[in-house]
Amino acid sequence: MLNNYNQAVKIIKDFTPEVEEFKLRLNLTNADIGGWVCTEQKFLEELKEEPQECVLASAYVDALIQWCKA
Repeated sequence: MLNNYNQAVKIIKDFTPEVEEFKLRLNLTNADIGGWVCTEQKFLEELKEEPQECVLASAYVDALIQWCKA
């Protein structure tokens, strides 16, 4: 757990300047970014099943892997 904490602290330290520049460039606030998290959570909670195109794409990749192994 300590390793995870140290890794998180390093990521925050290393990427804070990039995030701040991104927010300035796109005129975003922390509330805007927090809203993205809420929107994504709501989308995932309301998702009853995977979209058909995702299911087909996954099946296609699985078929290609099996074909390569044959």
